[in-house]
Amino acid sequence: MTPPCYFSFPCESTPEALSRNVEGLKVVGELLTPIVAVAQSYAKKAGLQIDWNNPTATFSKLAVVTQIPKEFDFRGSPWPVQFHYAGPFYDGKGRETIPFPWES
Repeated sequence: MTPPCYFSFPCESTPEALSRNVEGLKVVGELLTPIVAVAQSYAKKAGLQIDWNNPTATFSKLAVVTQIPKEFDFRGSPWPVQFHYAGPFYDGKGRETIPFPWES
């Protein structure tokens, strides 16, 4: 399990790290509770049938696109088949070159 993006936890697979990540997700869940309540109210008014116990229930069934390169994501992230890395979105204009330690 990857660490929640809201924390600066390193990506580790030790039992302690996995437990820490689960606890971090619980904190995030508590913080998002008011927002989820608004989404649930809207879904009910709109007649949407959503299984709120399924964390991927509101993901697109067609495509989920991210502009980050795959190399910047955590190894072993369990993404669905419709998840696509498409980045970076960059046209090469208007930005100065910045050295980056790609070998790291």
